[in-house]
Amino acid sequence: MGRRKSKAVVRKPKRGKVATIFDCPFCNEVESVKVYIDQSNQTGNISCRECLASYSTKIHKLSAPIDVFTEWIDESLAAQENHQEEVNDYDNQDESNYDNNKDYNAEQEDEDIDHDENDDEGIAY
Repeated sequence: MGRRKSKAVVRKPKRGKVATIFDCPFCNEVESVKVYIDQSNQTGNISCRECLASYSTKIHKLSAPIDVFTEWIDESLAAQENHQEEVNDYDNQDESNYDNNKDYNAEQEDEDIDHDENDDEGIAY
């Protein structure tokens, strides 16, 4: 009689842990941003311990710290683009005002030149 074959133990590969500490995109400090997940209040909070930048968002039960971090990055990029558009609009307004003032100043200079020519006629030397 033979021995029974023993079943080989199936080893599952270890899953990597999801990071909760990240590099700050604003101050570029390494591993200074910490994510806090509060499932009871359904909020995800993230803050940098160096520059004190922070962000808070609503989460669901499948949200991970990386989700909160990427949403923070996306929101900050969107805010930066909106700010850049506002700056460009403001610059365009300044240029148009400058052009209008330039035309007005050119007309004023022409009138001043005409007055100067007339002033020479009335002066006796």
